[in-house]
Amino acid sequence: MAEIKYIRHEVNNKGCGYANVAKRMGKDPRTIKKYADLCERQVKMNNFADYF
Repeated sequence: MAEIKYIRHEVNNKGCGYANVAKRMGKDPRTIKKYADLCERQVKMNNFADYF
């Protein structure tokens, strides 16, 4: 959850590119894009599903 929030902050608020964030985090740029494009409700539902 914290990782997704960090990605969303870096991409959506700071304006960093997907490739830049992906390189810093050691992730694929497509994963970064997927997480950055999630709306807040989807993030919360994703976190809720982790408990099952």
